[in-house]
Amino acid sequence: MAYRAMPVPLALLLSRLAAAVFGFGAHKSFSFRRTGRPSSLEVVGYATLAILNFAIVATALSVFASEGELFVSALKLALEMALFVVNFFLLRRLFLGSQK
Repeated sequence: MAYRAMPVPLALLLSRLAAAVFGFGAHKSFSFRRTGRPSSLEVVGYATLAILNFAIVATALSVFASEGELFVSALKLALEMALFVVNFFLLRRLFLGSQK
């Protein structure tokens, strides 16, 4: 299959890019109910968080790639769950931090 030929970091980068574009709008509009044009702080903060998330997951998957598919899958799942929780609090601060 063609997707198996794609290196994991490239596949992860492409999926993260697509998710970040969609996620920014969804988080801004629906999760945190912000309207209007995004501020440069929101855009830069979200992009920085997306890049950090990519780096964390890509590095972990690359380091442990030889441990077997089951281990790598479990590691990715655990990382994604932890990042989901951390990201929620960081994004809440990013999008709602100035509304106190």
